[in-house]
Amino acid sequence: MAHLQIEPVDVWRKNLVTLPKLIWPARRVDVCQSPRPDDTRGVGEVSQYNPHISMGSELSANPVVTRRTCRQVLRDGAHCKRPISSRTDLCWQHERGLLHRLRSLPRRQAITFWSSLGLAVMGILLTVYFGLFGSTPSIAIFPTVSTPPISPRPASVSISPQPVIRETAFSTSIPVTENEEQVVPVYTPVALGDHHQFFYALVGQIAKDTIGPGAKESDSGRPNNGDETSDFFSEMLRYLLLRWVNDLDSDASEIEWQYNLGYRSSFRPGLAVPDSTLYKRKKLTDLLESNRFSRLTNENKYWSDKRLKVPLHSKVLFWSEESKEHVPTFHLTIENKGKYSMVFSVSRGTRIDNYGFVPQNFVVAPEKLSRTKTYQVMTRFRFTYWPKSAAENSVEEPYTKWANDLVAGLKAAMEH
Repeated sequence: MAHLQIEPVDVWRKNLVTLPKLIWPARRVDVCQSPRPDDTRGVGEVSQYNPHISMGSELSANPVVTRRTCRQVLRDGAHCKRPISSRTDLCWQHERGLLHRLRSLPRRQAITFWSSLGLAVMGILLTVYFGLFGSTPSIAIFPTVSTPPISPRPASVSISPQPVIRETAFSTSIPVTENEEQVVPVYTPVALGDHHQFFYALVGQIAKDTIGPGAKESDSGRPNNGDETSDFFSEMLRYLLLRWVNDLDSDASEIEWQYNLGYRSSFRPGLAVPDSTLYKRKKLTDLLESNRFSRLTNENKYWSDKRLKVPLHSKVLFWSEESKEHVPTFHLTIENKGKYSMVFSVSRGTRIDNYGFVPQNFVVAPEKLSRTKTYQVMTRFRFTYWPKSAAENSVEEPYTKWANDLVAGLKAAMEH
């Protein structure tokens, strides 16, 4: 007969400690005990192997843990090996219906799925909220030590204002009678207040003193053909622009008289020159000495008591250039670089050689019509002003107004 061996109390306590590991509800544990090699039990005999000792040592050391897998049979006859939960028999891919698929997920995969879904929903809600209200809510996470707030300095963006540019052009027709004391025919106004009368009288006097029969001008300065005559009057008109600018900027008392119209006296205030100052006498003298028309006796008398009025720090300059076709252009510049620039450019225009054609209001004797030709002189004006700020572009500032008034006065006298 087999003898029953009683274990001590300490061994039973050890077995009681390891017993919960065998029956843990989260796992399914199958205990399998192989017979020992030296087990020679016969029929009707009880082995001397102590089952309590082996249960406390072998079973707790190497338990066999099995997990639930899908029972779906694949095409090759094998079972699907995807893990499933304890509530279903198929995995999420082989289950049918959304709820059944969600129930088939194991615990770890279910946690991952619901966490990702929650984050996605939260991101969509935040995106919609910020898109509607346009501001991020301020959330205080941890209390901070009260320190003076540091506000970032706003980036200073300097936008340079666009320059103000004014451009215009006008023409002047000058009839010229060859080999006559009166080089430019007399202009007869039809009404008082016609400024062309004084302008053409001045042109005729300068032409008479320069290229008339009794003129003292050297032969090198006399025009010999039609192009040279056009260039001669273009250069003269450049000089008259300076003189007319001075007249417009200065106060003047005028008396107009005509035998069939009577006379009229008037006072004309000068234009408002911005930042007005008198041009230095030395600079004005040097400028006039460089021009052959200002050296004439009558013109020298005119400038003897005149002082050119210009904006502060301005510079006045006569200069010329020649194109590739050898056509000269005569320039008059009044400018203060970086502030404003006013440029008058005078060049030859059309020449009318047909006999018998003269501009309007000129009186030419019939016997002189065959020797009278008309020369057109083109004057181009460009004014540029660089404002200090963009706000100056919204109103007509003084420099632009002065330039517009000058052009209006010059056109009233010279455009014909």
